[in-house]
Amino acid sequence: MSIEVLDSFLEREGSIASHTDADGVCSLVLLSYRVSGRRAYFPENFGELEEDTLICLDMVPVDTEWSGLCIDHHPHHSENRRYTLIWDRVPTSLIVYRLVRDYIPEEERWKVAVGLVGDNQPELIPVEVWERFPELLDEYHFTNYSYGSVKGGSYTLYKLLSSGINNLCRVNHPEIAVRILKNAESPLDLIRDQSIREAREIVEKELKRVFEEGFLLEVGKILYFEFSSDLNITSRVATLLWKRDDTTVIVYNRRLGKGSVRGVLSTLIQRKLEDVVPVGGHAGYMGFRIEPDTELLPVIRSRLRKEV
Repeated sequence: MSIEVLDSFLEREGSIASHTDADGVCSLVLLSYRVSGRRAYFPENFGELEEDTLICLDMVPVDTEWSGLCIDHHPHHSENRRYTLIWDRVPTSLIVYRLVRDYIPEEERWKVAVGLVGDNQPELIPVEVWERFPELLDEYHFTNYSYGSVKGGSYTLYKLLSSGINNLCRVNHPEIAVRILKNAESPLDLIRDQSIREAREIVEKELKRVFEEGFLLEVGKILYFEFSSDLNITSRVATLLWKRDDTTVIVYNRRLGKGSVRGVLSTLIQRKLEDVVPVGGHAGYMGFRIEPDTELLPVIRSRLRKEV
């Protein structure tokens, strides 16, 4: 589908809804170079759209009778949907970039890398972006002073682009993330911004508390971690555990009723829980939402112990 499809929807009134993560924030910012003057919001629940929504970014609409435009890369869109779908296998930020590229000022095009790094697909960063912004390959060094000595390490700059945006989403301020990314003049702005630094400190402090107070069990070949927090950090917690143990993990934030699944058995977990827990997303990277304070562990034990 071409830009004409998007333009046909712009003849109608309505708001824009986007996913609360780096890919969703980036998609919204890139779209804003073509679409302006529209109210934008981030649904509390994935795919649950408000009545006046015209465009949905980086989510699968829950209501298949919704009649707007969805731009997305997630699987499991209904074949009987009423809405128009622009879909590809690449992150939504790249779909939007390709769609509105000619409207994005050349000096702003590095921003597509934020969404691609956020969705762990930096290899999809367009060649023109690497060529125009070689500073993305600069080595960024961080330092700290402790007991009379200076310590630290380094990361290649492009690898740091999404973390600040994601942290703002985790502390429930995606609208600030949108403003910062839209106004950023260079990739370094996403590291130096004070709001991003403060969000990082809040998230790191909460992660420390969560890992100290939560509980971790091994059920069959699956790790199950349960905790309670007001922050949207389930995906981060799941990724940290998955990378540490290289095994499939289920992470559940009991207070919010939100969970994340990481690992090779994610599709099996989706199948075994499908009638009680709505697990969805990409193979290996899934999530779910249930009523807060639900007792999930007995379900995990009864449904998965014999299978894995």
